[in-house]
Amino acid sequence: MTNTEGVKTAQSDVTISGDSVTSSASEGSSAVSTAVATKIESSVSKTEANAKYDAAEVVLPSFDDSIVARIGTNGYTSLNAAYSKVNAGNTIVILNDVPNTELTGICIQKVITVDLNGHTVSGSGYTLSGKNYGWTFYVYKGSLTINDSSEHKTGKIIGTSRGISCANNGSVTINGGTVEGEECGIFSSSGTVTINDGTVVGNKYGIWAYEDTKAYIHGGEIIGKVEGVELNSSSSLEMDKGRIVVENNDPTKESFGILATNSSVTISNAAIIMNNNPDVTTFKDQYSWAISIVLSDLTVEGGTIISTNDAKHTLRIDGLSTKTITGGKFSQDVSEFLSSGYKAVENDGVWEITAA
Repeated sequence: MTNTEGVKTAQSDVTISGDSVTSSASEGSSAVSTAVATKIESSVSKTEANAKYDAAEVVLPSFDDSIVARIGTNGYTSLNAAYSKVNAGNTIVILNDVPNTELTGICIQKVITVDLNGHTVSGSGYTLSGKNYGWTFYVYKGSLTINDSSEHKTGKIIGTSRGISCANNGSVTINGGTVEGEECGIFSSSGTVTINDGTVVGNKYGIWAYEDTKAYIHGGEIIGKVEGVELNSSSSLEMDKGRIVVENNDPTKESFGILATNSSVTISNAAIIMNNNPDVTTFKDQYSWAISIVLSDLTVEGGTIISTNDAKHTLRIDGLSTKTITGGKFSQDVSEFLSSGYKAVENDGVWEITAA
């Protein structure tokens, strides 16, 4: 049946017993008909049981095209309606594309997961204090995890300015799909951003850590047209896997894989690639770098840091920054920046850092 709040509710009795989940439903209802779940011990909490039930291989009700999202077996005609009903710890699964004509933006103040399920969610922009910031999701003190359970991982979040913003101890975790924004894919002020997989794309910044933000990149790809990741004002980046790629073909703009000011950067195993137009040799190109550090701390223990443009610029470190470089491969000789006891060994245009 459909209620007045945009939800179609499956009518059924669900029983969790041993290794299976079964339900009974009245004829004609859109209830779960059969289900098989992973083993759920009798001692687990209700929250754990719900999580395992959500992850089970379940035969779900058939929803018509008016249903854009579901929580469990309940379908909703709008993403806002689904969010209004989601409980902390639960997952909203997207069933149909959500165009920006149907969604402005959603302020996330709960701990939830959104499974894009191969679909696209576009927002025309969340409005705060009368100003439209172009955010599709605004995570304010809450926590948002993005998954994409589709086979080809084609799910997307698209913002007119920023795909996702987080603030005031908000937390964003990307496990799959793509997050895009005209300005930046993800913006954060006093938040936490974790990238485990998927892609984050911005026409200016991939990730913009405006202030007091902790960013962790454990996989996936960050793509910026001008900057991959910008860190400001006591922000930090720890990167042990994944790629930052800058694709700047505009000779009038400086570009950076990572630009850090009053922040800290630690790279242990990752790739930072500057794919600037190799034919561009203008003044601006000469001031484009894979990593630029200003009044900040830099630690590089491994990874590949290369620039494909003619200048081959990899590191720019101002005199007031601290640096610890003990590993990695670079497209430029970085001997002047190395820690004591290490050397750069060139092989076919790539300098690898080894113990001296």
